[in-house]
Amino acid sequence: MKNIERMKQEAIRRMKALNINNLCIHAFDDDMKLYCSVSGAVRELTLKEQEMVNKYQSWSDCLVYHLIHSLSNIGETYEMLTVSNYPEDWSIETRYIDKGIIMVYSENLTHPDWSESGSIEVENYKGALFRIG
Repeated sequence: MKNIERMKQEAIRRMKALNINNLCIHAFDDDMKLYCSVSGAVRELTLKEQEMVNKYQSWSDCLVYHLIHSLSNIGETYEMLTVSNYPEDWSIETRYIDKGIIMVYSENLTHPDWSESGSIEVENYKGALFRIG
């Protein structure tokens, strides 16, 4: 992965813009430790979740900086909030961050064929993120 330090700083900027819990921001800044938003709280990743992130990062050329675990009508999903390896894309990726629209890779555990990259809408609740659209 190229530009890892620049990508990390961009991820921290995005985490602050999204008002993600400071514990998550500091852990990511200190040693790139990831947290997951689940049901209005944040928690450390499980080993299985970390393996999922590692697998995605190995083929995607993106840096994951936070996860959101969701259960919805499309199944059980993990939204991996990402920063692309291409700084020229960052302004596009963050164009609507102030409106809660962010770029993610959505890993669908219920229907793996439905996993995809795209944008989602999120809301913040006490430092944790919820996918709302």
